[in-house]
Amino acid sequence: MGCQSNIAETIVDLGGDYLLATKDNQKTAHAEIQLYFDAAPAMGSMRSLRSRRAMAASRRAATSSPSASTG
Repeated sequence: MGCQSNIAETIVDLGGDYLLATKDNQKTAHAEIQLYFDAAPAMGSMRSLRSRRAMAASRRAATSSPSASTG
């Protein structure tokens, strides 16, 4: 198998869709994706907050077209 970005690229090259999840501790990838979504018109988004015992998790998801920020 390959790394996640190579797998995603192959899927997209073959006409498929791929969801890539990142976290704040993946500094470079997270920053590049954030820049993309700051410039691209959003097609949809959601935010969730989940609390269990002493831990809380906040998640945000956004969708956009692959060519939205290039055109």
